[in-house]
Amino acid sequence: MRELQDPAAEVRLRAVRELAAIGDPAAVPDLARLLTDDNEAVVFSVAGALAEFGDPRAADPLLAAFRRRTGEIRHALADALGALKVREAVPDLLAALDDEDELVQGSSADALAAIGDVSAADGLVARFTTADWHARYSIAGALAALRPATAVTPMLDALHHQDPGVRADAAYVLGHLGGTEVTAALLECLRDQDPDVRCLAANALGDLGEAGALPVLRELAEHDHAPMSQDVQITTNLYRVSEMATTVIGRLTRADEG
Repeated sequence: MRELQDPAAEVRLRAVRELAAIGDPAAVPDLARLLTDDNEAVVFSVAGALAEFGDPRAADPLLAAFRRRTGEIRHALADALGALKVREAVPDLLAALDDEDELVQGSSADALAAIGDVSAADGLVARFTTADWHARYSIAGALAALRPATAVTPMLDALHHQDPGVRADAAYVLGHLGGTEVTAALLECLRDQDPDVRCLAANALGDLGEAGALPVLRELAEHDHAPMSQDVQITTNLYRVSEMATTVIGRLTRADEG
């Protein structure tokens, strides 16, 4: 498509969007060549289009662009690498968890979750307690998706971290790992002084199907009307700890009846 080579960035950008809308995989090689474009809006649009195509021919050019580029544009490239499940990108995505841009950090963790290579688990765990809240949220999601057994002990340790955000995210991860020791620790978290920790611990126990938590959950449902942080409210679509406890009670009761 001739417009992809036009000297005007807006023309190239329009051409990329048109090709993405058409959805013809024959356009993938031409689009991939534009990953070297000097206009970030064009590269951003190309990365999104290649992610939609899901064509493995784009893997190497995307990885090369991710290695070469700096700044926020890398988050779009990370998203595309995740969409294509490019396993060769795992070391680069792990390194990008230390990027100065929090969007790049988060997208890199999300990409690692999408790729699903459990070899990334140790690198994710190593950054769990030191990452800022945005990146840690994505790292927690990646660990929950990968479910590495090696994460159990570090997450149990994280339940005692001074930062309640770390404790809450650790509870979320543990809800996807399970085990006797995990259940006991999550039950203790229902008494944590922070509402977010209590909320996510309750939800984790529900995910694990722990009917033994029902007595404490009923107590929370009746008496714990503390509001969660705005971030947790948005994520759970609930406002108070009592609402989460009530929701989890319903899930566990229905599972028991089924």
